[in-house]
Amino acid sequence: MGITKVKYFVVSPPGYKGMVASCSVILDNSLLLTNIKLFERDGEKIIQMPTHTLKKYQKNVEIFHPVSKSFYEYLKSTIVEGYNNYKETGSYDYYPED
Repeated sequence: MGITKVKYFVVSPPGYKGMVASCSVILDNSLLLTNIKLFERDGEKIIQMPTHTLKKYQKNVEIFHPVSKSFYEYLKSTIVEGYNNYKETGSYDYYPED
């Protein structure tokens, strides 16, 4: 499964806890994953999957998340690449080359 597009919603200036952007990711032109957050803390970029609060249990749970570490790393590196591309070109849409 490959990433075909990433669309960025940039936070400027950086927001709460160093959030620099939120993004949507399209996989194989078939599945849309929304509201993935990108943070920059101490020079390191971190992604966070969207969460939902279960009020009954007072607990946050991820709505979706990568199952394998290799896919997580692929997702993170593509999101970071696209964000760097946005900073260079100003384009909110990123189409990674496979």
